[in-house]
Amino acid sequence: MHEFLTEVQKRPGLYFGDPEQPYTKLLAFMDGYSMGYMMAGRGDSSWPKEFVPHDFDDFVCQRLGVQYGAEAKGWRTWIRECGSSEQEAFRLFFRLIEEYERGHQ
Repeated sequence: MHEFLTEVQKRPGLYFGDPEQPYTKLLAFMDGYSMGYMMAGRGDSSWPKEFVPHDFDDFVCQRLGVQYGAEAKGWRTWIRECGSSEQEAFRLFFRLIEEYERGHQ
């Protein structure tokens, strides 16, 4: 996992401030980072590979038992819907990204 995301996972309050809605704030953080990444001319993708792999949607579908393409949803929404709270969705994201990386080393 991107080293910086590992630090965010350990201490989200340091990066997001108020601990309310950590999953929503994580997504907003990644969006902001991605926009900065694009504006700096480092790539043409809105999601740097360091954060979320291009096939993460497929992986999340398989792990959460969601049929891909059934609805116009992606990993962000599936994780939110499968988590019982913002905190659970935050933990689920990191668990899934870690599982993905273990399987793709």
